[in-house]
Amino acid sequence: MIPVIHPLQARFTMDDMHIARDDVERAAIARKGSPYLTTKQAAHYLGLSPRTLEKMRTKGIGPNYYRVGRGVRHLVRDLDAWAITNMSRRQNNTDRA
Repeated sequence: MIPVIHPLQARFTMDDMHIARDDVERAAIARKGSPYLTTKQAAHYLGLSPRTLEKMRTKGIGPNYYRVGRGVRHLVRDLDAWAITNMSRRQNNTDRA
């Protein structure tokens, strides 16, 4: 019998993220664990510093987030959606220049 592990129990570590060779592998590692990432994990996932992500959150220009107790969590799907939207904006802005 295969044990069933709830998604919130399966966690990845920052060590897993550091050994990832590229963005696709990093995304796959993130999706294996909990769908909720800490600010540090979400920043690494997006290729930003945690402080940049915090500043974006306070300005209301960052990805969606969820308060869990005193902490903040980000869903991987929200990070993906935000990245796609912002990449499109940047590409459109550079196309006009």
